[in-house]
Amino acid sequence: MTNTVIATVLVGSYPQEIAVSPDGTRAYVTNLVSNNVSVIDTATNIVTATVNVENYPSGIAVNPKGTKVYVTNMGSKSVSVIDTATNTVTSTVTVETGANGIAANPDGTKVYLSNEYTNKVSVIDTATNNVTATVNVGFQPIGVAITQDGTKVYVVNSGSNSVSIIDAATNKVTATVNVGESPIALGQFIGHFPAKPVLPIAVFSESPIFGKAPLIARFNNKSTESPNSWSWKFGDGNISKSQNSVHKYTKVGRYKVSLKVKNADGSNDKPVSNYITVKNK
Repeated sequence: MTNTVIATVLVGSYPQEIAVSPDGTRAYVTNLVSNNVSVIDTATNIVTATVNVENYPSGIAVNPKGTKVYVTNMGSKSVSVIDTATNTVTSTVTVETGANGIAANPDGTKVYLSNEYTNKVSVIDTATNNVTATVNVGFQPIGVAITQDGTKVYVVNSGSNSVSIIDAATNKVTATVNVGESPIALGQFIGHFPAKPVLPIAVFSESPIFGKAPLIARFNNKSTESPNSWSWKFGDGNISKSQNSVHKYTKVGRYKVSLKVKNADGSNDKPVSNYITVKNK
């Protein structure tokens, strides 16, 4: 560490803000007067692309996967969405006047931006690129930051010398903290808050559950918490990997049935003894 300038990169006119991709290979710079974004290769310190956006681009954020860049356009009441694979604008979201600071939440599902001239924060659903909520904050909101667990959004209000704290679950301001004069930006939250695992819950029904041989049973999966794998055991040595299943019992008896489901966080198994009864008549 020498704390010396190792390179100077020429970009557009009046560079405003900068954001770095999660893998550190690219830096994105908003050029306020040029109405574009410079893309810098951090290995070579060369501008590899220039992306035209709308009037007076200011704030910029990269989503956690590094696939999208979000740019606030102060002069156009909009946010430009850039695809990082092609360096092209794929969507433009209409917001309010004075769009400025912007941040993406940890799972990349939402983007929060300050509207400096209307004293509001817009919440964008990144799946649809639509504004789903607008939150009233203090006077002249500028900087925006989100906690690593995604539960709170912090907004600096430059004109009212305060910070508004928004509950991300309800989009309500839960506290306002007075700070120094004319705050502009927020530091980055440091730390790791792992998401709580959500295990699937195996649930199923069947019709019919008793009858004479041969009995054709139809098993309906009703499991919750988004399983993506299913494993049925029908008690007679046969199994199935289908989400829903149909099975024929040919012999008289009482059969234990079980369903095991999995998702990215783990698995859950539900066995039911003597669930199916097959009779002679």
